[in-house]
Amino acid sequence: MSESRFRVFLRSPIVRSILCAVFLACVGFIPLLGIPGAIVYEGVSYLLNDILGLKLVTEITGDAAWPFALMLTLIWPWSLVLGTIVGWKILPEGSSQRQRWLSLLATVSVYCILLVVIGSKLL
Repeated sequence: MSESRFRVFLRSPIVRSILCAVFLACVGFIPLLGIPGAIVYEGVSYLLNDILGLKLVTEITGDAAWPFALMLTLIWPWSLVLGTIVGWKILPEGSSQRQRWLSLLATVSVYCILLVVIGSKLL
């Protein structure tokens, strides 16, 4: 018996990452009110400013902090889709699972760092 088209469609890693990104953005925005974005901002800020001493992230205080955290909460999950495209479509066919997952992690990390650095400079 053949599988339904819907199950075959859901087996794609890109489709799964899109569903995961939508879920994370909705859960982070509505019930958690931007806390995931604040965690991303604080983590990147701590890494770049305190550990590496680069001072690339400007401190966001006052009325701009919560909207920035909400924006990050809505935008950062889409790095999972970009990382999945890099790991499962751009890497050669013979790549190991470890290489695919490491490329996904690296893409998500670079995406989040760029979001925080550029976003903090614009505010």
